[in-house]
Amino acid sequence: MLVATVGGAQAATIEVHISNAMFGQTTVVANPGETVTFVNDDAFAHDVLFEAGFGTGAPGSLGPGASWSHVFDTNGTYRFRCQTHSSNFDAGMAGKVVVGAAGPPPAKSPGFGLLGALAALAVAGARGLRRARR
Repeated sequence: MLVATVGGAQAATIEVHISNAMFGQTTVVANPGETVTFVNDDAFAHDVLFEAGFGTGAPGSLGPGASWSHVFDTNGTYRFRCQTHSSNFDAGMAGKVVVGAAGPPPAKSPGFGLLGALAALAVAGARGLRRARR
């Protein structure tokens, strides 16, 4: 990750390297305002297309040694793929950029911990009674 100072504040640049016809990271986590740069380390062309419609352009538009950057200002999940090496956003040469904090963990069922503990005590007690009767 690179860090640049802009107007006194630090803005990170996250690099995603492309090699062996794969994205080096298939899940990129960024904060709003950070830049993600895709770098083609392969000896052949790739591209980066986001499901939202932005990207490097036509298939194969990111030549060997070239890079392309995008600043992500808004929270969300942005799926991307190489049009040349993937037919959809779910498989093949594809990934996602997750911008912003992850959502809260799912709520726990109230009282489940207590209920589980009581059930364990009841089972242990029943086993103890059976052993005592023998």
